[in-house]
Amino acid sequence: MVNRMQQRFPPERREFVDSATGTPVTQWTVSPARSNHLYFTTPSVTADDRWLVFLSERLGSVNLFAAHRPGGEIHRVSDNNDGTQRSYCWPIGNRHGLIKSSPILDAEHSRLFYVQGDGLWVVELTDMERMTPQRVWTVPQGWWHAFNHVSPDGRTVCMPLADPRSFPDTLRSQGQQMQIGPRRMHASALRSRVYMIDVRTGQAEVVTEVPFWVTHVQFDPAGTGRVIFNQEGDRIDHHSRTWCLETDGSFRPLYDEPAGDWNTHENWSPDGSMIIYHGNRSGIPLIAARRWDGQLVFEWLLPDHPIGHTTPIVQANGFITDGGDTIALFTPGAGGEAPKRQVICAHGNVYGTDLTQDDHVHPLITPTGKSIIFSSTADGVANVYEVACPSVEALE
Repeated sequence: MVNRMQQRFPPERREFVDSATGTPVTQWTVSPARSNHLYFTTPSVTADDRWLVFLSERLGSVNLFAAHRPGGEIHRVSDNNDGTQRSYCWPIGNRHGLIKSSPILDAEHSRLFYVQGDGLWVVELTDMERMTPQRVWTVPQGWWHAFNHVSPDGRTVCMPLADPRSFPDTLRSQGQQMQIGPRRMHASALRSRVYMIDVRTGQAEVVTEVPFWVTHVQFDPAGTGRVIFNQEGDRIDHHSRTWCLETDGSFRPLYDEPAGDWNTHENWSPDGSMIIYHGNRSGIPLIAARRWDGQLVFEWLLPDHPIGHTTPIVQANGFITDGGDTIALFTPGAGGEAPKRQVICAHGNVYGTDLTQDDHVHPLITPTGKSIIFSSTADGVANVYEVACPSVEALE
């Protein structure tokens, strides 16, 4: 792979004040080409607060870039000229190129993993002058990729892959993928594999196979080796969305989700003590949390607050959501009262319109806990933004 990582772009950062709340907002990318932060199950900012990683199509094919947060200068991270490789959320593509669902940032060690062509690659972000992607592992040919994850110690990448017979070449939308894939898997007894890849040796192991489509995997941040994963798309044999993978390869649903509920977008709390998820009950939005054993910690029904995605903040007693046209912070009410909601800023997208996965807001707290990274199409095409996260203590 030719090293073109000397390519840089001048800072694009600009500051403005949100018209709805008066909150200062930073726009990190100002490009006519689509630019997005990483998916909200992985950080986009390194733990030392030096680098903001994002995807952008500014060179034609999608590539990875890193903005130097102190100065704003943008560095090219990947070397892809082969377009987008098809995967979960992006069913239209080729069998080469970069996989948009694959990037995962090891924030503590400033390393970025991603899949391009037939390889899992890693880039060290500690020295941008000599940055060169290194191959970690050769991925199985033809299998469909989704969202990966890296262990807290940075030693293991967890990668879900779906049997290639699950998806026809005629797919033209994510909606078709969500329906056709699970049905074909069920009809032909096809499976998803969950791989664990040792990034030091390049050795990989299939730790389990499951009889449905897996697209999200996340290691316990407490370092137990446990993983939560999901059942994606149409749920045919079992209604539950969120599943628990033990270190011995056994798996089970987090709990038996009632037929009237439709849960989605599970996340660990920062300390690993809870699994957070959101969804709806007969059309009413909800946010809830459970222990690893399935015990309910809390459940909030929020009839007046549409929710796109929910992620916990660093303090673990507050939750960032997007829905409608705003990013908001929910915190527990005192003495069993209804949770408090504080609007942080407008995000510029409205759920319910025909937004692609690239256009989703996906708000995500930074490792320091001080701010929120999100993407918005407020300028007509997705760009990357940041806004300060309110202090929970200040709200109490």
